[in-house]
Amino acid sequence: MNDDDTGEDDHVRAKNLKRMPTISVSQADDLKISTPYLRVWLSRCGVEDGEPYSDKVTRRRWSAVAGSYTRVSRLTHRAIHAHITRRVESA
Repeated sequence: MNDDDTGEDDHVRAKNLKRMPTISVSQADDLKISTPYLRVWLSRCGVEDGEPYSDKVTRRRWSAVAGSYTRVSRLTHRAIHAHITRRVESA
């Protein structure tokens, strides 16, 4: 999500995420990216469902301290690419 919470950055990313295969489905979101360090979810809900905007993107980064994935408010394309690259290099 961008800093002003309008969803403009998410809308651009959502267009790309929609083209990707869905890895898993939750109650309201589709998991589009899953690595040991990062998960990116695309919401299937819109404004009419109570979301602040349509095509909301949620990013969760692995936290060893918490022992789970924790939500991050902003993660750039470069950071996502770095997480995916780290996964490939460690395999």
